[in-house]
Amino acid sequence: MGERNSEDIRTLGVIYSLLDHVKPDFVMLSGDLVSGQAARCHYPNLKDGCYLRNWEHGTLPLRLTKTPYALIIGNHDTSGDLSRS
Repeated sequence: MGERNSEDIRTLGVIYSLLDHVKPDFVMLSGDLVSGQAARCHYPNLKDGCYLRNWEHGTLPLRLTKTPYALIIGNHDTSGDLSRS
């Protein structure tokens, strides 16, 4: 999440479709959900909370469908304004 809105929208559409078709009991996210190179996160007026917003955006399909999930934190996930806690 966080590179381009058009790609994020397309990715979320695929996630919703997969969740609807597969109906998983559990989803494991394998890291790098948030892009550390997202240009819009590097602008001072947009940076605060940018990574958290992208995390919330990326996990929205899982939360809305109440699909349990866990995640592994990747190096891109920790390169922004998210803390390791």
